[in-house]
Amino acid sequence: MSLCTAVRACVCAMEGHLFHV
Repeated sequence: MSLCTAVRACVCAMEGHLFHV
């Protein structure tokens, strides 16, 4: 798992919490 993928997953998770209300 590359760092880019890890960051992408983190951002995706954060966006999920923000926009997937």
